[in-house]
Amino acid sequence: MKHTRNRFWAAALVTAAALTVSVQAYVSSTTPKLHVSGRFLQDTSNKSVVLHGYMQPMASFFNGGRYSDPTDWTNPSNVAGMLNYLKDAATLMSDTTPRYGQSHGWYSTFVRVNTDSIGGWTSQNGLVNSSQFNGWIQNFVVPFAQHLSTRGMYLVLSATGPINTPNNGTHNAGVTNSNA
Repeated sequence: MKHTRNRFWAAALVTAAALTVSVQAYVSSTTPKLHVSGRFLQDTSNKSVVLHGYMQPMASFFNGGRYSDPTDWTNPSNVAGMLNYLKDAATLMSDTTPRYGQSHGWYSTFVRVNTDSIGGWTSQNGLVNSSQFNGWIQNFVVPFAQHLSTRGMYLVLSATGPINTPNNGTHNAGVTNSNA
């Protein structure tokens, strides 16, 4: 389980690093490569960076049922409804023009997506279908990260759901229950 989890995060970090490019977001803003120094995110000149953003649930239920939840991540047309909705939300949340009677818009610099709807994962068994997981990366993570980069935004994958499963006594080798 630990090895599978590490492989997931290695793949996610490599994907995120490969997609981090400098693009214009709003006036005088770019998305430079970032690194961690202690508890701070820093840009390439070692200046601390503060990101402003929002959490975006992936399940259609939390987004007004505006699309069908993907059942086959290997099929781009099955993922398109969700992907297009999340792209539209990111476009709105990074638009600085006046909206809704206000003299301003928004200037989000990141979106956090929970990983509880990952294709090919279950909370009981971890990675159960590598083609679904690869489809999730190829048909959701990569195109969404590319869209966000055009808006000057970063993608943060938050380990919830199947990745962050509590000890159930069978899949977390080396973890013991002191109450047993």
